[in-house]
Amino acid sequence: MKKIVLLLINLLFLNCISQIKINKSEDVDILINLPQKLDANREVILRNNVKKTFIIDPLGFHGKSFILVNNEVIEPINYVRGHYERLDLEMCKTDFILLKPYETKKVFINFVSNDKKIYDYSKYPQFIRVVKSHHSYDTATSLGCRAYLDNLEKMGYKILSDSISAKIPYIK
Repeated sequence: MKKIVLLLINLLFLNCISQIKINKSEDVDILINLPQKLDANREVILRNNVKKTFIIDPLGFHGKSFILVNNEVIEPINYVRGHYERLDLEMCKTDFILLKPYETKKVFINFVSNDKKIYDYSKYPQFIRVVKSHHSYDTATSLGCRAYLDNLEKMGYKILSDSISAKIPYIK
């Protein structure tokens, strides 16, 4: 009876989603569940591995991405118009992620916030998103809050300097 229960528990865990690290930094891990579900909340796990507090802008990863279906690059159907800007201190306090030493958080991060492409995902039951982006002081302050971040750095906080290079499979 114990063997059957253990077998059932193992089968449950085998159906669980796996996690992979998608960033280069050794100090902070950015983990995602694979495969990503298109309609799911696309949260990531941030894990601080050192004794520093990091500042992370969830819209501060800039770079390039594209969609592959059957190893072919798919063209976007349109582009996002408009611009987001942080206008006051409250927006700065609300938007930025402060990751304390050895802390783990579930958050939303836009892997390539300057990528304005819109795709019609309904045509594809599965696809791969190829992402190459980076996060730095310049990308974190590109939407505002330079004085807020400078003040946090004076307090000993560190803006994450990192990059993402990943091929992320998605399913419906």
